Amino acid sequence: MDMGLWNGLQWCWIFNWRRPLFQWEKGQVEELKMKLEEASLAIEGNDVPHWRFEERGKINTRSRLKKMKLIHQDNANCPFCNRVEESIEHLFLHCDFSWKLWCHSLLDWKIETVMPGSVETWFDMWMNNIKTGVEAKLWWSVFYANVWAIWFHRNKKVFENKKVDWTDVAYLIKSRVCMRGLYWCVLFVFP
Repeated sequence: MDMGLWNGLQWCWIFNWRRPLFQWEKGQVEELKMKLEEASLAIEGNDVPHWRFEERGKINTRSRLKKMKLIHQDNANCPFCNRVEESIEHLFLHCDFSWKLWCHSLLDWKIETVMPGSVETWFDMWMNNIKTGVEAKLWWSVFYANVWAIWFHRNKKVFENKKVDWTDVAYLIKSRVCMRGLYWCVLFVFP
């Protein structure tokens, strides 16, 4: 059963519940409706992923899980280096594993940089780089591919105890960006 219908070019959500809602559930349904209103659906076209920086920093790193007392203090170190407590900044930037990935990606653009202090600063620096057209799309894809790969392989290591080599991950990032470039029908040559 569909959860809504198209009214012209606008999607209208329709919820049919199997039972009457409790009072406390009605508030949750209203919150859900407000969240769904933020999403813009289109009849035609492809869905595209959209990632934005979580302003409150609510990513379940081991440091955050330790503060919530969901994991033991001895289990809070970064899964890649096991030297420092896993925080957002450490995981996505300051860990040698992650920073090698970023630097490797920047080599393709012949860019050198210094390590920023925060993920938010890094995101702002990346997104404010002056690029246009397809080059801008590829540039943004490099950022998203790195973030995705770091989080994905972190989870592989944490939940499946998989061995992760940064050179394999760097190749995966490069191939994802190249596939995006092919999708946009552009010949983009990496050195």
